[in-house]
Amino acid sequence: MDGSVLKIGDQLLINSQLIDVENGFVLWSDQYDRKMKDIFATQDEIAHNITHALKITLSPSEQQAIKAPATEQFLAYDYYLRGWDFIYRFGPKNLNLARVMFQQAINSDSEYGPAWAGLAISTAFLHIYYDPNPKLRPQCDQASLKALQHTPDLPESCIARALALHINNQFQDAEIYFQRSIELNPNRFESYYCFARMRIHQGRHRQAIELFEKAMEVEPDDYQSPLLLVGIYNGLGEHEKAHKVAQQGVEIAQSFLKLNPNDARALCLSSNAWVELGETEKARDWVLKAIKIDPEYPATLYNAACFYTSQGEYDKALDVLEKILKPGTSLWTWIKHDDDFKALRTMDRYQHITDKFQK
Repeated sequence: MDGSVLKIGDQLLINSQLIDVENGFVLWSDQYDRKMKDIFATQDEIAHNITHALKITLSPSEQQAIKAPATEQFLAYDYYLRGWDFIYRFGPKNLNLARVMFQQAINSDSEYGPAWAGLAISTAFLHIYYDPNPKLRPQCDQASLKALQHTPDLPESCIARALALHINNQFQDAEIYFQRSIELNPNRFESYYCFARMRIHQGRHRQAIELFEKAMEVEPDDYQSPLLLVGIYNGLGEHEKAHKVAQQGVEIAQSFLKLNPNDARALCLSSNAWVELGETEKARDWVLKAIKIDPEYPATLYNAACFYTSQGEYDKALDVLEKILKPGTSLWTWIKHDDDFKALRTMDRYQHITDKFQK
């Protein structure tokens, strides 16, 4: 599927085409000259034209999936799309901007369930990766409940509720909503990826592997799942698989970094894969670059601690862990089950740090 949208004032010029990836032939193409107010009807029209061109019959659930968005307010929908764009850019600044966009969408339409879901998801990601402030937990919880109230059968609403329960350590209830989101849309990356991360928090590594592998299947251009699998496979003694996903992950990350050279998360997550591939100097270089970009954020420093541990630089690793272990952080349960830190767990200083945190 390829296309472009040109906006001039209140007018939209939309070009769309369907291309056979095996031979490059254009199976269908069309042009739409529409008013902005007709955008939802135009989306629906394009979707139905594509199904006609493919000569397929949609099931009732598929017909439901391509219905127009659950709002008649174009401004709300525009803010909603901007919110997801910021989520995919990741990082604390972008996640906060995502929250602003979703809140603006809600201000335009307070019953717009997908915007409430987006607000909950972006808040959960901010809390998990960057900001341990406990005030974020009830905010996420309330937004996820609003999402379910307005759009109970939307996969995003179920993911939002699962994440809200996850960050409140209600893992059993969260599992129900993750599974429901997968039932509603088996091709949604966030369902598998976020569910897999929760499994690691629980120490259930085998189930995490299955979910990360499914996430890789539905989103082959995402670097996170293969890079996170490296440590899990190594912890289970499956070194050949660890080497394979390390190679796969850094290849994807390198392509991503060509377009996003200052993405600290991609740099940090890749560092341990470079260690697995024997490129320790490159791993160190990427870690130091990531810290220079994001020197204060827990997700960056966490992965730096993993690298320092792998190199036997235990004091540096413990310095970093002591810096990021703060009340309210959800990183604690991850650290407890992360095999990258096996070498630290028998050390007195590690015990001192964790005892202090738990008090």
